Amino acid sequence: MKLRKARFTFTEYEDFPIFNGWYDPNNRYWNGWCNPYFDKPTRDSFIALEKSLLDETYKGKPYTKEDADFLNELESIKPTKKYGKKELYYFGGFLCWDQVGDNEKVSTMVDQLGWEYQRMGSSGRRVYKRLCLELGWNFEWNDEELG
Repeated sequence: MKLRKARFTFTEYEDFPIFNGWYDPNNRYWNGWCNPYFDKPTRDSFIALEKSLLDETYKGKPYTKEDADFLNELESIKPTKKYGKKELYYFGGFLCWDQVGDNEKVSTMVDQLGWEYQRMGSSGRRVYKRLCLELGWNFEWNDEELG
């Protein structure tokens, strides 16, 4: 399985840092949110940020059970994939990540272009398929049926 490099953040929070990671094109989204994988330094950096945000909120007081459980859940994430020599940690499936640079306008244009697929020449179809794969979309056209 080839993973793709990407950058992730929480766009719901202004000025939230951007984290470099990877995604699996066959499992790119969960409920519309990205499923990133991070290496250990990025994992540790994200957990440290979350802990500092909680410390800032609670100002030395104990965390609520919910926030303590959340932090424990983050710290319990173990590596699930290897990418080259790196072990990667899956941070999707329960956090609302957005991909930075994932241009919705381009996605919409490629989607609209799909209506012209049957009229495209072979080179246009190849480019269209590559665009779809780059966006993480499954492609199921049968060129022989379309003529």
